[in-house]
Amino acid sequence: MSEHALPSDVDVDARRQDRIGQPQRSDRRLQSRTITNWPAKLHIEGRDVQTIVIRDASENGFGVTGELNDMRVDDTALLDIEGIGQFRVRVSWRKPAVGGLEILDEAGTLTRSQTDSLSDYL
Repeated sequence: MSEHALPSDVDVDARRQDRIGQPQRSDRRLQSRTITNWPAKLHIEGRDVQTIVIRDASENGFGVTGELNDMRVDDTALLDIEGIGQFRVRVSWRKPAVGGLEILDEAGTLTRSQTDSLSDYL
């Protein structure tokens, strides 16, 4: 087989069989995520307010997209989701146009009031 040739169907089936029953990378999260399309503003102290979109939400955080140039991993900020509420968050990861925000509070999850508010929109 050449360096760039595709493996035989048997090889592909064997590898697929090895993965059956194993969660996909995106399914390994502790909380389920709900796909959203919520406009929001991210207020990071000392920087311009950033307009972003919440693309998914879970009990412990949000996936976001938009102009994220001012976001840095471990920044803390106030996330204001239009029509839903405000949440203290930490930037847990980012790439040029997408990122993850972890909700910060004493319990590490949303309060009952915030959960109720979010569930009305999910």
